[in-house]
Amino acid sequence: DEGDDLLAEIVADAQHVLGLHVGNLINLLDPEVVVIGGGIAERMGDRFVAPIREAAWKQVLVARGRENIRIEATVLKDDAAPLGAAHLAFSRLG
Repeated sequence: DEGDDLLAEIVADAQHVLGLHVGNLINLLDPEVVVIGGGIAERMGDRFVAPIREAAWKQVLVARGRENIRIEATVLKDDAAPLGAAHLAFSRLG
């Protein structure tokens, strides 16, 4: 936001590459939701995720219905890891 052109270029490159990888994961795993986490995603929200989403949709092999796949920024923040661990433990014990 402060006009750092180099940082903006680096973030744009990272978003593009992440989008390619997310698209490949969608092709491989066929998820309903992909959650992007981390400090940048938490701070920027959809401004960070929207370019990732666009690059991913271009990578998805089956274009029909791709908009139904949600690619979102995390809302759990610091709670994501402990909640994920608890869910994993519960599913293995249950």
